[in-house]
Amino acid sequence: MRKVVLFSNIFPFYSKAFWSLLVEKIDNLRIGIQFYDNRGIKLVDIKKTYSKKNQEKFFKVKNILFKNKHLIYQFGVIYRSIFWNIEKGIFLGDAKVISTWIASLILNIRGIEVVYWTHGLYGKENFLKLYIRKLFYGLADKFIVYERRGKQLMVENGFNPNKIYVIFNSLDYNLNNKIYKGLLSKKDNSTLSNFDNPDKPIICFIGRLTPQKKLEMLINAFNKINEDEYKINLLIIGDGHERKKLEKQASKGIKQKQIFFIGEVYDNYIAGELLFNSALCVSPGNVGLTAIHSLSFGTPVLTHNNFDNQMPEVQAINEGENGGFFVENDLDDLIKKIEIFCLKNRNISKDKCREVITKFYNPNYMFQTFKRLISNNNPLI
Repeated sequence: MRKVVLFSNIFPFYSKAFWSLLVEKIDNLRIGIQFYDNRGIKLVDIKKTYSKKNQEKFFKVKNILFKNKHLIYQFGVIYRSIFWNIEKGIFLGDAKVISTWIASLILNIRGIEVVYWTHGLYGKENFLKLYIRKLFYGLADKFIVYERRGKQLMVENGFNPNKIYVIFNSLDYNLNNKIYKGLLSKKDNSTLSNFDNPDKPIICFIGRLTPQKKLEMLINAFNKINEDEYKINLLIIGDGHERKKLEKQASKGIKQKQIFFIGEVYDNYIAGELLFNSALCVSPGNVGLTAIHSLSFGTPVLTHNNFDNQMPEVQAINEGENGGFFVENDLDDLIKKIEIFCLKNRNISKDKCREVITKFYNPNYMFQTFKRLISNNNPLI
């Protein structure tokens, strides 16, 4: 039986629901991953999650970083590209992975279809970077991208729209939906006990505490809003090497218990309850899966408006319907938008926030898109 081979990197826990659909429903699928990660990302335990039969669908690859740490070689990819009976080879579409260039050329020579799973183009590439990406993408027959903008930019650069599949990133929709329905009928609110004045609106952030998230800007906005009067609470969910610096910044000038760092939360119910009880989720830097997580629990999302510096998931946000945008790096505009959402009775229903998740950003939509690709049907979008 010819195999559909997905040469991936790691199996992050947040994508378990989608990957499980692939593993359980596509018999000829084989997935290459590293079985460890040193970046603090929680991974799925293959042996504890799948039957012995489905465990056999996984094989090990090893990422080897060159000395400059800008180039990667995936050990185990070239051998399988030469000797395995492959129907389609699906690779992470990253031009920095040298083995992908080589393996793609091998599969091209063998007459085997090559698919790149990629963010596509961002729109901010300089001439050299755009040239290299287009040269690299020229080795692929089809593409999987996470958003419509990535597809649009590729089409504008000469790629066939019928060969580009928009898959929309997702979390565990069924589990989050179950938790959400339970929270609708829950009367007590443990989230509010973290604050001195629980009657005030809560704004939150959920995700890794990294420089790219620009959380110092969120704390500055929070302090300005509360400068003369206690108006809002701030909840920061997540961990990372920026945490100590942010906690130190947050401790200055705050007299009451208005801000709470809860740390990393892997329990879906706890994370869901925190988001559900927040009036607004704010990501001053790039937003990523933070948007999907927040919208899944009916909470609107605010982030900056420069899509060239955003992650694909930003397109889940529709201005005025399930969130909004502020001018990138503009503290005054961030403050203004937070106040509009939290203090001026801007009512966005939880059902409206969840609409885009139910329609697009869920594992079933991802699976149907993947099935269309491997079945050689045209994209849905």
